Amino acid sequence: MSRLRSRAVYGADAGTSLAELLVSMLVFSIIGTIATVSVIFTLRTSRATGARVTNLSGAQVALDAMSKLIQTAAQPPAVKGATPVTAVIAATATDFKFYGYNAPGAPPAQIEFKVVNGKLLETVTPATNSGPNACLPPYTYGASTTRTLATGVNTSHPVFTYFSQPTAANLSGAPLSLIGSPPALSAVDRGGVELVGMTLSVGQSSNPKVAPTGASITVSLPNHLVATPSLPGAAC
Repeated sequence: MSRLRSRAVYGADAGTSLAELLVSMLVFSIIGTIATVSVIFTLRTSRATGARVTNLSGAQVALDAMSKLIQTAAQPPAVKGATPVTAVIAATATDFKFYGYNAPGAPPAQIEFKVVNGKLLETVTPATNSGPNACLPPYTYGASTTRTLATGVNTSHPVFTYFSQPTAANLSGAPLSLIGSPPALSAVDRGGVELVGMTLSVGQSSNPKVAPTGASITVSLPNHLVATPSLPGAAC
């Protein structure tokens, strides 16, 4: 009787077998792997989302800065009897240069937005002549100031597009074509620019899986064709 009781007690305290231990280790290993993969995936998603937000923010800030200056574009006043010049100096898919009244009481500065090696640059060259209607260009200009508005700009598509004056039949204006080599607006078309479309595709992230993020806006040139007063006398 005591022998049977002894065996029964021994069987209850036998512990975990090797097979059970191996199964437990396998289960915990699977759970650990799933947890690790989940954490890695979450971190990658978070980083990719952050990179996209950074790209979009960079594009929107640059577009806002350009819009404010582009709206100052205007035709400089002509000396009496001389041929007026247009507000737009140069216009390509990646380069837009114009006369802009960005400083109150000063003659128009030369303002340029240009993409160079993936960098969107803003260059402002103020005129040194006195008064807003100093003389017909060429004005005399001082030192230029350049700053970077955005990096990682994709130029596989046009950054700048140009449109003529909107009509009742075409509220967005007719697109103006770039011609020649390198492609640019003709002198005639530069005089007819009323709207400038800007599309920035910015990819600042080093992660190849994060595609460039794009933002676009169309800006009108409200003062481009506003008549400017003729000036007496000769050019400076």
